[in-house]
Amino acid sequence: MIRSFALVALLLALAGPAAADGVQIEGAWVRAVPPVSPAVAAYFTLVNHTDKSLTLTGGKADFADMGMLHSMHSDKAGMGNMGSMGSMHQLKSVTIEPGQSAAFLPGQRHLMLMKLKSVPEAGQTVTICLTFRQHADVCAPFPVRHDAP
Repeated sequence: MIRSFALVALLLALAGPAAADGVQIEGAWVRAVPPVSPAVAAYFTLVNHTDKSLTLTGGKADFADMGMLHSMHSDKAGMGNMGSMGSMHQLKSVTIEPGQSAAFLPGQRHLMLMKLKSVPEAGQTVTICLTFRQHADVCAPFPVRHDAP
C-alpha cells in the first residue's frame, strides 16, 4: 500500500506544472545570480482553480532561511535625464480570487529568497514551496536560469 502511494506521488510530481488541491504553479524559474549573492528572485504564475480566495504569504526553500513577496515600483519623479529608478517593497500577501491567476515576473512582483545557505547555479532545478494563509503549502520545481524562459 505504501509503495503504491509513493509511486502515485512520483508520477504526479513528474506530470507537468505543479498543482495541489486546485492551486497550480506555472512557468516557474529562479534567476541565476553570482555565487556571492545574498538573495535570489523566483518567478511564476499562480493559478487558483479552487472555489475560494487564496492568500499567498510567501515561500520557502531548503537553500534559504527566508522567503518574502516583493513588488518593484518605478519612480520617475526627480530623475531628470537619468531615466527611472526602481524601488522594491515587501508585500505582506497577495490574494488570488477563484478562477484567477497572479503573475510574478521580472521587474514586477516576485518571491525573494534571502539569507542563502547555498546559491543555486544555472542549470540546476530547486524545489520552492509557496506558503498560504489557510491552505497547505504548494511545492514545485524551479529551474535556475540566467534569462526568462
